[in-house]
Order: sequence, then C-alpha cells, then structure tokens
Amino acid sequence: MKLFYKFSFFLLFLVPGIGQVKSQDKWDTIIGYDTVSAIKKQTRTFDAHGNVLNRLDEVTQYGFWYNSTNVATTYDANGNKLSETSEYWIGSTGWNKQSRITYTYDSEGHLIHRLDELGMNNEWVNYHETSYTVDSLGDATGLLISEWKNAAWVNLQRLTYTYDSNHQVLTRVNESWLNNTWENVARMTNTYNSMGEILTQLQEHWAGVDWVNYNLSTYTYDPAGNNLSYLSQFWQSGAWEYSSRASYTNDTLGNPVTILYQEWSNGKWLNKQRITSIYNEYSNKILETFETAVDSVLVNSYRHGYYYDQRGNSEIGENEVWMNESWKPGMIYSLTIFGNNKPQDYISSVYRYSATFRRPNLGIADGARSAFSFKVCPNPATNTVTISGTIENYGSTVLSVYSVQGQLLLQRKISQDKTLVDISSFSPGIYLFKLGKGKNSSVKQVIKE
Repeated sequence: MKLFYKFSFFLLFLVPGIGQVKSQDKWDTIIGYDTVSAIKKQTRTFDAHGNVLNRLDEVTQYGFWYNSTNVATTYDANGNKLSETSEYWIGSTGWNKQSRITYTYDSEGHLIHRLDELGMNNEWVNYHETSYTVDSLGDATGLLISEWKNAAWVNLQRLTYTYDSNHQVLTRVNESWLNNTWENVARMTNTYNSMGEILTQLQEHWAGVDWVNYNLSTYTYDPAGNNLSYLSQFWQSGAWEYSSRASYTNDTLGNPVTILYQEWSNGKWLNKQRITSIYNEYSNKILETFETAVDSVLVNSYRHGYYYDQRGNSEIGENEVWMNESWKPGMIYSLTIFGNNKPQDYISSVYRYSATFRRPNLGIADGARSAFSFKVCPNPATNTVTISGTIENYGSTVLSVYSVQGQLLLQRKISQDKTLVDISSFSPGIYLFKLGKGKNSSVKQVIKE
C-alpha cells in the first residue's frame, strides 16, 4: 500500500493534460523581493504560438544577478511538448545537467512514451520510463512505469483506467511489480452527477485476497456547480469514520468567498483552517486571508494581496503574516501568479513579486497595450504621492484609491500630466490606485509607511 501513496503525486504529471493551465496572456518576467530589494528573477521566452521555450531563474548577490536554473523546452509542429531540459548553474563550471524529459506521440498526437533522465557527473542517466496505452477515443487506458536499475529497465508500477462516455475516469487500478509478478496495490472508483461533477471517490487497498475499503470522499455542489462541501472518511473496524471536511460559501458570480476546513476528533468537528477571499468587480482575487486554529479557535495567520492589470493578470502579489496583533511582511508562503484571472504559476520565499505579461501570439508585453500607463512616486510613501505618465483622454480619467479590503477611500478626476495626492490621513498599509474607467484601466499598488 505504501507504494501507491509514494507514486500518487508523481502520477499527476504522467497523465496527459493533468496540471496544465492554458491562458492567452502569459507572464514573461517575475521579480521577487524581500522587504528591501529584489532577491530572485524568473524570465520566460516564447515561440510564435505562445509555447514557453525557455525559463531562466536568477538570484541576486552583492547587487548583481547570477544564473540559478534554466529549463529549455522543444515542441513538434502541432505544439506537443517534445523535450524539457533542466540545468543548474555553478559559477566555476557553468551550466550543469539536472534532468531531462523526452516525450513521444502517436500519429493522432496522443502521448505514448515518456523518458525521464537525471544528470550525473554532467552526463544523462536513465531514471524512469513511462509507456501509455491509448484507446480509439484518445483516453489513456494504461500506464506502465519502469525504473532504470543495473543497466536495464525494470517494471515498477502499472495503472489501468476505465472511463465513462464523457471521458471521465471511472476506475483506476494500481499494481506494483513484486517478486517478478504484478500485484494489486490500490483501486480508485469515481461517481459523477449529470453535470459531470465528481460526487464520490472510493479508495481501496488490496488485502491479499480481496479489496478493502480505505478512504471515501464525498462532494456536494450548488445548482450552478459551485463547491458546497467535501467530506473525507476512513474505514475503521468495519465502518466509515469521519476524518475531515470542508465547507464553502460562494458569491453570486460563483467565486469561493470562504472555505472552512475541519477535522473530526473525539466525536466532534474541530476547526483547522479558514480561507477568506475578496474579489474586485471583475472577479479578480485581491485579498486571500488564512486563519489557523488554536484550540479550535480561528486566528489570523497570513494573507496574500494581488493587484491586476485590465486583463486580469496579477502584476503584483504580496505576502503578510500576523505578528503581535498586526500584519507584517512575510516570506514563508507561496504566492500565486494569475494570468487572465486563472492561476498560472507560483513563487515562494518572497515578500512580494512584480510580474509583466504578454500575449505571445502578438509578441508584445501586456503593459504596452494599456491606455492608462502611469506611475506612482515615491513608493513606499509617507505623506504624498505623485501620479504621472502617458494617459489618454485625461478629462474623463478617474483615480480611485481602495484599501485591500476593497473599500473606496478616495476618488477624483485626473486632468494634468502630474497630480499630487495626499495620503497622510491613510493608516500604514497597502492601497490600490486605479486609474481609468471600467475595464479600460490600470491598477498600481502603493505602500503607505
């Protein structure tokens, strides 16, 4: 049974389509900061079809940028990924091989083979091999995973899938290669409602002669298909026992506003964590607050703030932690990078990030398309800031200042090239400066010290 859980996360990356996020706008540069200066940078380049060709990670030292890691990707004429090569930088030797993945497809474009290699002594060495069996409808019905051992491929794990008429996974059986034979390890069975939403997921393990219940997950939804609840139970002494659950509330647009996680202990539900999200008028998540339980009482823990351009791309993300009864800069938790209002990537170990985006098929940075390109200086500021930049149609341009909770604090028309704004009455914190009208607008983050 342990083998199944060891590979369950790894398998997410073996099934075609799992974990991929497609978005028209894609970030091309992300700079991560601590509370003083930039500490890491990630840069991507694209081909004419918007496929990522290269991702370079750099870090700062003594005020200079230095290479850290690099990932290069190749594609076939249909946009299928052919290879992904990762390298790491050592100053004395330059780029060193880290890992390489090579993909092979059939004539219909279905993934049928994946080879994973590791860099050892700067040479490529076989690591894992995955072969896929695909049916006539394009569904992967089988995976065979092998590992390189003693200069030969050795069977490691085998997975078999069945699907319903909507190409949704009904069952998955995991087997491991033990003593030169395949042995059952685990089985998963899913049920769905008429809308294709998962209702139950039953996980069983093999007990030598028969399948035995292990875990049962149950999901409920509102009429619009938004999550309402999740319940996890484990099989104990011939009966299902509560383990954990999640309860959701959603706004009228279907955005999750609160998610409450609880654990079952000593016959009652105890709070574990609550996530509360605030959105702007375009359903962009601007604030995400995490509370954790202390003796089942929820208290502030950390929060993320996000600031977007007019296309729903998060230009700025920020980390804060709750310390001494107030919010302070934090660098512990990962921040999300949103593209077109969808999660696109993550960055960790930074206080905040700034990101630029582009539509790769146009080959231009997203910021270049904004009719309301402006700057706010100084930033951070104490008493006043100056709004400046190239802004079309000043006479009808409105500056709105919001708190991170979405409260409108100030609103005025901008009618000159440079405008002084008094923020001396604002409490120290983070504010959103929005310039423009409706969706044709830009937003900047301003820190009041």
